[in-house]
Amino acid sequence: MVSLDFPRIRDYYNFLKNPNRYRPDDDEEVDLNNATDASTWRDQTKPSWKERLGSRKRQTAAFGFLGLVVVGLLAAYTNQFLPSLTGNIWLQRGLVVLVGVPTIFLLGMRSQRSKLQQIDWLLLIGPKQGVGFYLGRYDAEGEGTFQPIKGFDFAGLRGRKLELRDLDDDFAQTFSKMNRDPGDPAQIRLEDARYHVKETMMGRVVGVVTSGLKVDSFSKKTDLYTAPPDMADEETYRELTRTLQKTKNRVNDLEEQTNALREERDEWKQKATQRREEIEEEMTDLISKVSEAGVIQRPHRGQRGQSGRNRVDPIQNGRGDDS
Repeated sequence: MVSLDFPRIRDYYNFLKNPNRYRPDDDEEVDLNNATDASTWRDQTKPSWKERLGSRKRQTAAFGFLGLVVVGLLAAYTNQFLPSLTGNIWLQRGLVVLVGVPTIFLLGMRSQRSKLQQIDWLLLIGPKQGVGFYLGRYDAEGEGTFQPIKGFDFAGLRGRKLELRDLDDDFAQTFSKMNRDPGDPAQIRLEDARYHVKETMMGRVVGVVTSGLKVDSFSKKTDLYTAPPDMADEETYRELTRTLQKTKNRVNDLEEQTNALREERDEWKQKATQRREEIEEEMTDLISKVSEAGVIQRPHRGQRGQSGRNRVDPIQNGRGDDS
């Protein structure tokens, strides 16, 4: 007897209906962050308890009220009907263990996770050494440095920093010139290589593409540095470094010129404002002088008739003389 495989037939029907759905593009970029978030411990594909309770508000309220009623009834009638049960020492110890052990376990897990989030990771990737990693503390200020730790003590809760005395004897000449103490923590400079930083639930992860660690004999603050990767020849890399430095210098020069032009613009604006104020003062003085000279005179309405009667028109006066 032949049995029909309905799920397989259904998948085949869906494939015939929409074949592009089952034909992935090889060049398409896949981002796993849409399904999982590396910055949190929770499974992003499942709804949280808060989201579940929020979607079922009525059921949550009903069961919560029912639970309160049941707890109240147990508390009210246990002493009356089962007095020996509440006074049982083994029952009390069992309740303490039942509540205390999970609580201590959860608090310990939370403390351990918080400690893990305070530890950063340095991943070194190169064609020769493969993959190497160090635990420590990443500092984003300035050039970007990393302080590795050499191990943990106090039940794994405290990391011990790698000190200069823990390195090879070749470092004695290096840090003695910089007045460094052998007990100072070792610093790794990350600026020369290509690196990226990502926040995760296990702390910050710093991925560096480099050819390895080398002694930093020139810096006053760092002792090691991540050497440039060997993916390009040395001369090409030096040329790119020089070009980058020239570009940085050019950018700085342009910024200085821009600032100078802004200052000059502000100065000319200030001069133009002062000149306009001077011109307005001169015009005001000129108008005042002309008004005082009697050339511009606008009498009021009440004085118009009197001034008309008392004013002597020089032209009319002249005509009267001629007559």
